[in-house]
Amino acid sequence: LSLPLGQSRRYRLKYESVRMEEGFVVAWRKVSWPELPANQTIRDTSGRWLVRTFDAGGLLASYRVRTDPGPIPLGLDGLAYALGKRGMADVISNLRRRVRTLLRSGTE
Repeated sequence: LSLPLGQSRRYRLKYESVRMEEGFVVAWRKVSWPELPANQTIRDTSGRWLVRTFDAGGLLASYRVRTDPGPIPLGLDGLAYALGKRGMADVISNLRRRVRTLLRSGTE
């Protein structure tokens, strides 16, 4: 996680996926990293992707994430929020590109 003024935070995630007839879910949550001091990580994060087909023959992808970065230096939390929100366009574009690649190759 990149923050203002060159600050960054590292963290580990555990992923779980479930395949359903109409699609799949990929969920994640933060797991402990005992070797990492608290000031070098975030407090918490979790989320999920839900991807499923719908009647029109396309895919519907739903993304949900909750992140608590912990203290942001010098009260720059508004800037950190804006940077995270702006990054959502990249998340959506990367997912779209990956799904198209998988559909072309026939890979699951």
